[in-house]
Amino acid sequence: QPPKVRFATSTLKYNQMHWITLDGLERHWEMARVEGELKEDGAYLKTKNVSALSLNLKGIHGKQRTIHIDGQQLGPFPDSASPRDRWTPHLHKTNGAWKLGYLPKGLRKKHNLQGPIDDAFMAPFLVVTPSQKSFNPAFDKWVEREIQEFVFQWRKQFRGEPRIKKDSEVTLEDVKNYNLILFGNPKSNRKLGNMIYKLPYRWKKTHFEVNGKEYSFDTHAPVMISPNPDNPDRYIVINSGFTFAAAGKASNSRQTPRLPDWAVLDLKVAPLERADGTGVVDAGFFDEKWQW
Repeated sequence: QPPKVRFATSTLKYNQMHWITLDGLERHWEMARVEGELKEDGAYLKTKNVSALSLNLKGIHGKQRTIHIDGQQLGPFPDSASPRDRWTPHLHKTNGAWKLGYLPKGLRKKHNLQGPIDDAFMAPFLVVTPSQKSFNPAFDKWVEREIQEFVFQWRKQFRGEPRIKKDSEVTLEDVKNYNLILFGNPKSNRKLGNMIYKLPYRWKKTHFEVNGKEYSFDTHAPVMISPNPDNPDRYIVINSGFTFAAAGKASNSRQTPRLPDWAVLDLKVAPLERADGTGVVDAGFFDEKWQW
């Protein structure tokens, strides 16, 4: 493996280069950088906007292994040290200081669970449609239209047939194997209703709250991506297909995300009119712990 690595990324979706793997960023969508060099006595690293990383030091020769990172020294690790510490150490930053070990347990953005909404469609997914009506006919009509347009555009742009089930038909195997694309609200979609209190999205029958602001289901719809509370290794998406449907049909060079982690949409604006952001009332990213 090369002794010197210079790596830059703004997302944990693309988080590995040779012997360096980024496990956490301080802030997504701001450039993170790592410069690393392998020497006889260990690894020397400089980082920016990185909160956790892992190394593969099997290419280092010599009996002592030392990690020098951002002016700190960890080690040296003698031959008696565990293989994980010597050869594949994990490091994380706490209060500005680097320590050996994994990041503390808890919900956080990580590789393949970092958003935005379109990332859910880069792995097997299941569209979950509502079996009930909500308290808002206008919202129910919007949901039906969005599902139809999503299925049509998926067939047209990706030549595929989406998996679709009613909320009452979703099995434990589905939760294990698929990202769940949930259409509706907690009243109309029972799968969403069962997990609503574990999500940052708040529901009040005819209204919903996102990012501290309240909207009516008569006029607006919530859209977001989040780890599935029932299987944190998979996503759920609420009320959205791939977000570049309107733009992507013209050229695959335009098949890039048009929405971040969450958004509020105007019900009056049709899906194909949103290519330039029309109808997007508010939108943003969650923080590194999937919170507002």
